[in-house]
Amino acid sequence: MRRILLVPGFCEPRFLLKPLRHAIRRSHQSVEIWRDRWVGRSLQTSIDRLKCDLGRDADDADHSVAIVTHSFGDWVTRQAIAELPPNHHVTHLVSIAPIMTTSPIAMGLAAIGGGLISEVPVMARKKRASMNNRLNPNLNRLIIWAKADVWVRPVEFSNKPNLKIESVWASHLSVALQPNVHRKVCEFLLT
Repeated sequence: MRRILLVPGFCEPRFLLKPLRHAIRRSHQSVEIWRDRWVGRSLQTSIDRLKCDLGRDADDADHSVAIVTHSFGDWVTRQAIAELPPNHHVTHLVSIAPIMTTSPIAMGLAAIGGGLISEVPVMARKKRASMNNRLNPNLNRLIIWAKADVWVRPVEFSNKPNLKIESVWASHLSVALQPNVHRKVCEFLLT
């Protein structure tokens, strides 16, 4: 059985991923939006919780997990996957407007005291934001960039057989709400 987990981002209420969940449910039965704090989370606690969730049902040979992330949720997810054993059951990772390099807005927030919010220093520093950008090459990945995104800057990747990169006209938040993005995600999850 395949389980699909949607992981929201920084300051992102879960209901913003409900249209995407609805679109995915048309072709997959088990779709859930992962619960975590919106802001000011303990990063390692979030990573450990997600890692534990992804390890659930690990003994079931028919079990697989596909993950769809938005924004900072992708950073948390990449850290959790990197800490899983090599024989993990995560087969697909869809990253919508992911934090993979320095965010210009986060840099500004960090300069005016954004260190009080745990996510801001990660997004404001390239070294931390880019941690585990390149996961296991056997993991099927789709990265969708929003062309009008002021929060996130795209990252260049070399051609990999299991990596697909798309760009759409959208803002950072609207990209996760667009039907054309939902269609791309659903098609990718069927591969």
